[in-house]
Amino acid sequence: MLKLQENQGLATSTSTTFALEGELVMESVKSFEERIRQAPKNKCHPLVLDMRGVPFVDSSGLGAIMRLTYDFEKSGRSIQLKNVNPVLRHVLANYLK
Repeated sequence: MLKLQENQGLATSTSTTFALEGELVMESVKSFEERIRQAPKNKCHPLVLDMRGVPFVDSSGLGAIMRLTYDFEKSGRSIQLKNVNPVLRHVLANYLK
């Protein structure tokens, strides 16, 4: 089960950070997307997803990240991923250019 924690201490005037813990898989995608879409809607500040605690992402999770990134960019906002494991970083590099 994926846990999503908004790090209030890391919510600054320049970004809002969510720490993810667990696998981002089909069973958790819907609640993940809903929570991220509820994040503060500040066009000047990126939403940061700290992926340190995410050991595995399936195709549903990858699709969710891509949808969110696309939708945020369409509305003038941005998502930044940090602490992404090397395998996921390689896969995302091919899609999120």
